[in-house]
Amino acid sequence: QKTKYTVTGEETPKAHVLSNGNYSCMLTQLGTGFSKYKDLLLNQWSNDYMRVNSGNFIFINDKFHDKSWSMGYLPSDKKPDSYNAVFLDYKASFLRKDDFVTSKMDVCISPEINIELRKITLTNSDDKIKSFEIASVIKPMLSSIQDYISHPAFSSLFIERIETDDKNLLIIKKRSRDENIDLYLGLKCICPLNTAVTRQVNLNKIFKRLNCAKNFNFRFNEDLNAGAKIALAIKTEVKIMQHSEEQICFITSA
Repeated sequence: QKTKYTVTGEETPKAHVLSNGNYSCMLTQLGTGFSKYKDLLLNQWSNDYMRVNSGNFIFINDKFHDKSWSMGYLPSDKKPDSYNAVFLDYKASFLRKDDFVTSKMDVCISPEINIELRKITLTNSDDKIKSFEIASVIKPMLSSIQDYISHPAFSSLFIERIETDDKNLLIIKKRSRDENIDLYLGLKCICPLNTAVTRQVNLNKIFKRLNCAKNFNFRFNEDLNAGAKIALAIKTEVKIMQHSEEQICFITSA
């Protein structure tokens, strides 16, 4: 079954769920939503649709024009030349056009392992070479919605980063109430060879002010020392020739 939405920004959210039975992802046509492993929410989420900070977000920056947007209509809330969301049983696709740049995101869940894939395809229709920054950001939660409602301030506590030799990977661990169980969340970037990748885990350095997802800071540097507020952010930079395209993939795992 195929459902297509053309978004103007005034609509109420329409939910679409992808799942393999253990790992689930809920998306709206606006680009908000949550990812969940069994009964654990992986990213911060609110069912108040007026709040735009709930989601696993991809941000894109056209360095040539110093113009940026989110892959979904939200959270950047920047009106594109055109925007469509298409929901199928096995994936969700978002397509937007901003000037000479067409951005497409395909989201799917692996049927065999507990990972979520977000493939970004950028097409440069201009007669000039363009450079883009693409970043994926998750505000981790790793708790049930019941625990979050009971103690929202605790959702970001007891989280630490796990060391890894993979420069394209971030892993965090959260101590659970059961001392024998640790909860993990990973974010990995798959990009062309010799592409610069920058990682950041300090939430205060990812957003310009008020930790608002509309105010994304593309100028963050590599910093793996988490502060009081932790996030997972991976940024990569690609150069796209005239009338050409490039693909980047971000993988979330639990």
